[in-house]
Amino acid sequence: MSKTVKNGRQTFESIVRLRRKCEQEILTLNRRAKIGQEFLLALFSHPILNVKQVAKKLDISFTTANKLIGDFQKLDMLREITKHSRNRLFALHVYLDLFR
Repeated sequence: MSKTVKNGRQTFESIVRLRRKCEQEILTLNRRAKIGQEFLLALFSHPILNVKQVAKKLDISFTTANKLIGDFQKLDMLREITKHSRNRLFALHVYLDLFR
């Protein structure tokens, strides 16, 4: 088996393990666990998003999206990457780190 194939397989297996781990942590969000699961799926497709994008993708209010992002930050899944007070971008760093 070539090195590229092995690396690809290891990355894929790491993604699967990460997703399972994140899903377990999201269950601790109680009332927001269901929308949290939807958010996690959206993040695996688009690992860098802003609050408006989250609200639109999940069909929720800006305030709810902002709170959900805060919950994911407390779980150490998301990090704010812009250091701005407006138009902030958040990254699913635990996922992106798998590709570094």
